[in-house]
Amino acid sequence: MMHDGGFPFDIDEAGVTPPAPEVNNVWIVTFSDLMSLMLAFFVMLFSMSHLQTEAWKSIVSGLSDELSPGRERSILEIEKEARPFRVLEPKGIDLGYLETVIREKFRNHPILANARVHSRADRVVIALPVDLLFEPEKARATQSASAALEAIGRSLASVKNRVEVHVYSSAAERPALSGPEGFASAWEFSLSRAMIVKRMFAQSGLTLSIIPVGHSIVPSSAGAADDVVELVVREFGT
Repeated sequence: MMHDGGFPFDIDEAGVTPPAPEVNNVWIVTFSDLMSLMLAFFVMLFSMSHLQTEAWKSIVSGLSDELSPGRERSILEIEKEARPFRVLEPKGIDLGYLETVIREKFRNHPILANARVHSRADRVVIALPVDLLFEPEKARATQSASAALEAIGRSLASVKNRVEVHVYSSAAERPALSGPEGFASAWEFSLSRAMIVKRMFAQSGLTLSIIPVGHSIVPSSAGAADDVVELVVREFGT
């Protein structure tokens, strides 16, 4: 049907306006469910995460400095924030108590009576005669070394402290560093002896993790230094 002006109307030929098309809003339910699931998912992720407060503060401070160049910060504050976290190592047996026990066990021992036991700030040192453990100028254990290390192993069997074997050898001219079978350096000679001590401790049944360390002693004007074998028991555990 046409208007007198020639424009059509939304009226059919019978003069009745057709009903507006029905809008289906069912999709909103599905959309809201999806949003709820996504919200729950991200809340779950956040609850399982661990917020690193110090790292977050560092990032915020860095952004603040970049966005506010006129803001001054003291050097002390910067160093405090940049200071790395200290990893807390487990503490072993008290060194004072451990020194007392070792001294008492070594006092009347037929082999270890000549061992020197002394403590420092963070360690107990057991100094052993070199000729007790090794043949002269050789990285070869003596017959008494096995019994000595076995007795020391029994004394250290229950400790949880870190144990190191330090062997010091003079770098002066000597048979161990010369000849076809000689070692290339005093450090190599010391490390070979330290590895022997570590292996003998393991053979005696000691389950501690022994760290072997070799040292080279530079001779002074007073003459060549004596070789030294030290067992170092640290304050912290393994």
